[in-house]
Amino acid sequence: MKLNILQETLAAGLGIASRAVAARSTLPVLTNVLLTAKGKRLILAATDLETGIICQVEAEIETEGQYSVPARTLTELVATLPKEGAIHLELNADKTALKVRCASSKTEIKGIPASEFPALPIPGDEPGLRLDGGELKEAILQVIPAASEDDARPTLQGVFVSLAGDQVTLYAADGFRMTRRSLKLPEAVEKAGGAIVPAAGLASLARTLNGGEIQMLLPRSGGRIIFFNQSLQVFAQLIEGKYPDIEQVIPKTYATRAVLATAALQKACKQADIFAREGQHLVRMALTPDNGVPGSLRTVGQSDQTGQVETVLEANVTGAAIEFGLNATFLKEALSGLKALNMALEATTPTSPVVIRPIGDDNLLHILMPMHVA
Repeated sequence: MKLNILQETLAAGLGIASRAVAARSTLPVLTNVLLTAKGKRLILAATDLETGIICQVEAEIETEGQYSVPARTLTELVATLPKEGAIHLELNADKTALKVRCASSKTEIKGIPASEFPALPIPGDEPGLRLDGGELKEAILQVIPAASEDDARPTLQGVFVSLAGDQVTLYAADGFRMTRRSLKLPEAVEKAGGAIVPAAGLASLARTLNGGEIQMLLPRSGGRIIFFNQSLQVFAQLIEGKYPDIEQVIPKTYATRAVLATAALQKACKQADIFAREGQHLVRMALTPDNGVPGSLRTVGQSDQTGQVETVLEANVTGAAIEFGLNATFLKEALSGLKALNMALEATTPTSPVVIRPIGDDNLLHILMPMHVA
């Protein structure tokens, strides 16, 4: 293997592929990045066996070949080399190290033969479902905060990806909150289906997306989900098991509804959590209607040690007055993904789920379970 590549190009490729490198592993090869020189491109691949990333960058290939080297070592070395400088990569004569030469720097990095690197999936000729990369990234970032981190509930550590008609819908839940986000497909799928995708794998995908079209291959039973375009491929091993029927827990009615400015509630929630974080992140909320004219939403965060903060926001409140408590951290994460200027809070009783909807966007929905208010 012998090639020349720009420092900025190699650094960018390593930055993408390294996101799938195993942080800790008993298999040293999983901490490596596989370099493949082929045609006019350098292909960089990394995997922790559950997720993986393959990206392609332009390079001047003199001799095709493959070799894997420690991802962290190569990434840190390349970062020290002159930007826009040309880097020469070459496998040494006995194929036990990768020679890296740039300007006055000459380095040899010991690695592992490509034959010991795990086999990587190939999309093949099957067309995938076409999605807008920017919209998919936004949807993933809105949904994954609600995925569980509890190892005892592996299915909830994933995001359920559902296909039906001309929509793909992402669901995430951890028992205390739930998020549903839908995306429009350019054409309807022939058969409905779904699979549980690790939230970590989707997070890796989101960090690589910057717009453009991305295709998705979702197997009907088991295996790996693959997202790909001409220069990028991200795959994740699906989680086995049955995902809860989230649609059954979404309230169909409400007793009280408040419509207010999204930014105003975001600010009030941040202020409340300054004090609430010392306890259980409890923010107390009270919705008060006012006979046809704008009512109010009052938020309170307090601590026995530091004091309390109270904010009263103008809101269009319909229905009965109600008070309930929410987790300020969960509420902040839900609100951070709202793009609409105005939002709605819907509640029925102090102990029933609270629904959060962006006004004018039916594709996103958050549900928060209330906290006990003494």
